[in-house]
Amino acid sequence: MENNHYRNFSYYYDEIMEQIHYEKWANYLEQFLNKDSKILDLACGTGTLAIKLKEKGYDVAGSDLSESAIEVAKEKMKICHLWFDFYVEDMRYINTNKKYDVISCFFDSINFIEENDLELVFKGAYDALNPGGYFIFDLFSLNALKAWKHYTIKDTLSIGSYKWKMRVKNNEITHTISINDNGNKIKETYKERYYDPFKLPYGNFKVMSITTDFKNTCDIKNDERIIVVLKK
Repeated sequence: MENNHYRNFSYYYDEIMEQIHYEKWANYLEQFLNKDSKILDLACGTGTLAIKLKEKGYDVAGSDLSESAIEVAKEKMKICHLWFDFYVEDMRYINTNKKYDVISCFFDSINFIEENDLELVFKGAYDALNPGGYFIFDLFSLNALKAWKHYTIKDTLSIGSYKWKMRVKNNEITHTISINDNGNKIKETYKERYYDPFKLPYGNFKVMSITTDFKNTCDIKNDERIIVVLKK
């Protein structure tokens, strides 16, 4: 886990991942929020979702293992003339001195966790929530895993180009990202693994729903994005 986090890639993440519909994710979360809700966006990356929630008026904080991602998030926050907390934090060891009403953890972040560390994540989230609080996260489906089996993206950037190669073996994805920044070459590798949402170690959480692709149904065979809602 310690080496499986964004370093230089954080500075290019927003341009490469510009297709993410953050507004859709923020709108989805709002059904679990009220005006007094305290929210932690766990594994917040470069902070876009947390910033959108803050712009909507919510009391939000963001945390991520990547120091470079948090650095980018703080700069974006200032550009938006906002102020709230961003922390460099390992999601296996959430600071439980602060309590939240909702903890979100999106964009495959749970899939980055090694299997023997999953219990730490769920226990930490449970302990960091107020009674009745929600832990809401997503996973990629087997259908998505199959689609990425031999998948390579090549594209240009405002400062150069990148190549993103995905290879799948034994339900584990190895991402190799190569960036050419005007001759400065960067290469980073990350690993994710598929998890069955019905077999995760949820501990004391109550499973409220397991759905796919922002629908009220669960079709893991055909849909790509699994969303799990747990309640303390």
